[in-house]
Amino acid sequence: MDVKAEQMSGKLNISEAVIGKIAQLVVNDVEGVYSMAPSPSRMRDVVLRSERNKPILTKMNAGVAEMDIYVVVRQGYKIKEVAEEIQEYVKEAVQNMTAITVSKVNVYVQDVKATVE
Repeated sequence: MDVKAEQMSGKLNISEAVIGKIAQLVVNDVEGVYSMAPSPSRMRDVVLRSERNKPILTKMNAGVAEMDIYVVVRQGYKIKEVAEEIQEYVKEAVQNMTAITVSKVNVYVQDVKATVE
């Protein structure tokens, strides 16, 4: 689904994929994030082959974004602090770059990994 906005000078379309890419760039810069993690597969996604195993899922409802982000946290970092930083930075980046309101950023920590393996 694309987000559309009409202005005097023309139309603006921003796809959910672009919103997800902005979020991914921000998440990768958060200290304590080891990597992105695949989202769990749901039967509906398997059948429709949609959004399967993507680390960032974006849902748009009336021009407002809600995001689910799946990550792996580095060992030694406080999970709560890393998750809160992801929420804050993603919301700020998406809203600043797209002018789309972000109502929720849900962070799902899928694993904890040591820095050296």
